[in-house]
Amino acid sequence: FGPSETNQQWLDGYNAFRGGENLFAKRQDQQALGCFNVAIECGYETGRIYESRGSCLQSLEFHPDAIEEYNKAIASEPEDCNLYYMRSISKHAYRPQ
Repeated sequence: FGPSETNQQWLDGYNAFRGGENLFAKRQDQQALGCFNVAIECGYETGRIYESRGSCLQSLEFHPDAIEEYNKAIASEPEDCNLYYMRSISKHAYRPQ
């Protein structure tokens, strides 16, 4: 990608992220998850997007996947204690046999 293509791709990712946040606020978790996936594919990767994707997965009861996303968010923002708490909810809900 050239500089302008990279900037446009990042902007597309950012817009997908914002759209996902709006959908998540409306409790449209599956659609929000799709937007977050697009954002990451476009290179928009922040601790916040992994937190948001983890929250969607948690709401959809995909706890192993949510734990993985919270791990990524924690790696990016280890001082955010809320991430550890949210991950603990999925760890408690998911107990493999």
